[in-house]
Amino acid sequence: MVELKNTCFVLEPLHLGVTPCIQLYVAANHQNSRLLDSTIRLTNTEMMKIRLHSVLILIALLIVSAPPAARSDGLRASVSPTLLTATVSGVIRHSGNPVAGVPIVLRWQDGEQTLTTLADGAYSIGGVPVGSWLQIYVYPPVSMRLAFRAWQTDSIAGNLTKDFDLVSGYRLQGEFRQPDGSPYSLGGIRIDPIGVRLPSGEFLPPPTGEGSSQMDMVLAPAFYAMLGAQPPYYLPPTVVDLRSADVENQVITLLNRPVPYPKEPPVASLISVSEPDVEGYATVSGAPGSVPPLAAVMVLNQSANNLAMTASDAEGAFSADLYAPDGSWLLVKYDPKGAILVNLWDLALSSDKVTAFAGNQSVQNLPGVTIRAGELPAGGAGWQEFAEVGRQGWWGGWAMAGTLETPSSQGLNVLPGDTLTVTA
Repeated sequence: MVELKNTCFVLEPLHLGVTPCIQLYVAANHQNSRLLDSTIRLTNTEMMKIRLHSVLILIALLIVSAPPAARSDGLRASVSPTLLTATVSGVIRHSGNPVAGVPIVLRWQDGEQTLTTLADGAYSIGGVPVGSWLQIYVYPPVSMRLAFRAWQTDSIAGNLTKDFDLVSGYRLQGEFRQPDGSPYSLGGIRIDPIGVRLPSGEFLPPPTGEGSSQMDMVLAPAFYAMLGAQPPYYLPPTVVDLRSADVENQVITLLNRPVPYPKEPPVASLISVSEPDVEGYATVSGAPGSVPPLAAVMVLNQSANNLAMTASDAEGAFSADLYAPDGSWLLVKYDPKGAILVNLWDLALSSDKVTAFAGNQSVQNLPGVTIRAGELPAGGAGWQEFAEVGRQGWWGGWAMAGTLETPSSQGLNVLPGDTLTVTA
């Protein structure tokens, strides 16, 4: 038994250059705390417990109060807390000049905030959780006629700077209605460019805001297709031409059933291929009526495995440029809805074009026509012109044209010892 009176415990075995003293407090009658002023009788076991608890308390105090470690350069090294949030900032420009007054919407996993660019075109927001996905929407006022933009990343690793260089565009304005004529505000509709590759990480904002049936946006010059809709409704074929003018007062009435695939192929007699340039690129043109008006159009060079995507105008005419030297076999198809060919375009940007086409049953169901680039080669007794096109690997187009000559008495047959002349 050990008797203790008003005293402290000195922890000599620590050898830390200090003499800590742990004073013992008890509750008097469970009402007030006061310093021990009477004798307490403790067993040896209780004494050891008190000393152990005292050591733990002292170690904790020393860790908290220890000064920063000295560095060899005489500065104190500090430990920074783990970065849990990030700051996202950037500048909005047009033709190299900052644009003020542009609303910016930032959305992340558990939050959203809207701000407006300052006079220097800058925006900045802090508190974005590190590790969260992030979407940035740029909505210039429609009166500016600057195209809307949107960008996303799967994970924020730290502070992020994202600038946007805006381009002039045209207005798309209108509304969506249900089959009975009432406003449609269930969302699920998106808009995609036809034959245009957006910058990395970018996509287009939806045409309507949440819970709204109205659309009013500015887009860069191009053809666009409307995609999606919430069941039980379906979008009608909707391709818009924003290449050179606004499209306003557009009323899009949804359908109760999907639109069937078209049956009539493009009119081959109205489609022509220009003379290729020195690099083998040619223009494939469809005269008015070659395909239906305002439909997505694809031209696939099956010989060289490259793809071009465009759309027809209000007269059913179209034009597309692609690698198509003489001898190329071109497949032309159209899609009134645009959705099928937009999806094919996305696949073709990251895979073999022929593979993307062959594995897409929806594209196979679209009507098409095959056209040969260039005149059919001429020939005669002992000679034959030729023009062949092929590819190496995923896409490495090549072309060869010339004349094959053999002894005239044998036609194009070649016997051992005969001379075969190829001019290319």
